Amino acid sequence: MMIIAMIIVGLIIAGAILIFGKKVGLFDTRRASITGTVVYTALKPDPGDRGTVRLFYKEQGGRGDFQDAGIDIPLVPNQTWEWAGAEEGKIYQLQGAVVIDGNVVKRSDTETVTAPASDVDLAIKVNWRDLPSDVVANSNLSIGGTVNINGYIPARSQLQIMAVENTPQDGEALNIGDQLQDNEKVVQSISNPTNANVWSWSAAQPLQEYVFRAVLNDSSGNQIGESEQIVNVEAADQQVTMIINSQAQPPAVPTVQASPTPGVFSQLAQSPSPQAAAPSPVALSQPSAQPSPSPAPPPTAKISGTVVLNGPMNQGTSLLMLWRQPGQQNFNVINRYNNPVNSGTSWEFDNAVPGQQYQIQAALQVNGNNTSTAPQPVTVTAPAANVNFTLNTNFLVPAPGTQPVFQTCINNNQAVIVLPAVSNAARYWVQVGNNNQGDSSYANTQIAVSPNSGEQKITVGVNRGQQSFVRYSYAECSNCTDPNNFSPWSTTVGFTCE
Repeated sequence: MMIIAMIIVGLIIAGAILIFGKKVGLFDTRRASITGTVVYTALKPDPGDRGTVRLFYKEQGGRGDFQDAGIDIPLVPNQTWEWAGAEEGKIYQLQGAVVIDGNVVKRSDTETVTAPASDVDLAIKVNWRDLPSDVVANSNLSIGGTVNINGYIPARSQLQIMAVENTPQDGEALNIGDQLQDNEKVVQSISNPTNANVWSWSAAQPLQEYVFRAVLNDSSGNQIGESEQIVNVEAADQQVTMIINSQAQPPAVPTVQASPTPGVFSQLAQSPSPQAAAPSPVALSQPSAQPSPSPAPPPTAKISGTVVLNGPMNQGTSLLMLWRQPGQQNFNVINRYNNPVNSGTSWEFDNAVPGQQYQIQAALQVNGNNTSTAPQPVTVTAPAANVNFTLNTNFLVPAPGTQPVFQTCINNNQAVIVLPAVSNAARYWVQVGNNNQGDSSYANTQIAVSPNSGEQKITVGVNRGQQSFVRYSYAECSNCTDPNNFSPWSTTVGFTCE
């Protein structure tokens, strides 16, 4: 009986502790916050568009479906969000979903995070085919691009951008050719075009297939050049680039003949006066030979453009521009451009022959070795402008494997922060702010360092008694400041100067 009584007393005490603990929160699960941004990688919403974004989650390894977190995220590009209902230490799988009229039209890829977490991007790729038919039917979109004209452009020329719907018939689209050209309409006219022309048409219909063509006419309306027809399948906001090789020829420049000097002319034209007969003839002096005028140097033309880089750059990166004439095997060097920039490096070939065709190629090199080249050379007729390339650097800077270290505070508000040594790092980028969302209100600094120079220390002024946060990334090129050249951010570390 004594044992049973002790068990009963123990159960009563345990129940009391459990009830009391719940009341005071001893057994509550610690809540954690997950924050991030909704990123649109295809169509981007406009103000006033129907719909919203909902956050869905489930625990990693769970067998159930994704659950709605109950958060309405506005349908706005790069909209931030926060879910405060996560449990600390748990691993979650997250999805963002575009919802229109109660229906999910597209979900993001799944992101796996451990709570708490920040900077979680939910990338959603919405295309026109994902949207309800009434939304598509009531939408217009803009299609634009460039028309580059190679060769001579006469004064008062006219450039016309033509478009036609390539409407399928019996399930098959029309073939490109005269049948489409008969139905073309002019969507933009450009007077006195240059070598580089920008055009735009805002009345295209989503999911409609169009064929575009650019035509160059002289001042009398005679066609002197046209582009190849460009098929734009299922129109979306995009760029269409067309190239015209002008057939017009510049007017001939008359050759100016040099006049003989007066002395030589008078000597050649003078008639001898009558003379009495002489026993022997006297030799007349011959005019001295005059040098012929030097021929004028042959005219030259310029070919130019820009090379844009995608991705980070390695140390020792250079851009090599090359040319050859069609049919030739080897390329010739135009120029080497050290330290190219991601946003665009301008290049120029100023010794081309007018009217001659050239093949232009771009190559990215690291210490003289090719790392990236354009898929194929661009063929142009000199002169030509806007001969542009985009090259992938094919180089990836890995994320830092270590986090920044808060060392100490000087004078209560000067934080000393240590950036760990990173192999091959040539430049650090440090952000210090008052929240863990990437704030940089205290410091947003880039530091160039020598290779293998070890850890770096910085001192940053912060607010005393308030929690601050620091993160860093690095690049392997010392003179590059573009964000594309840097690694992903390190773990964000919080600290407080007391």
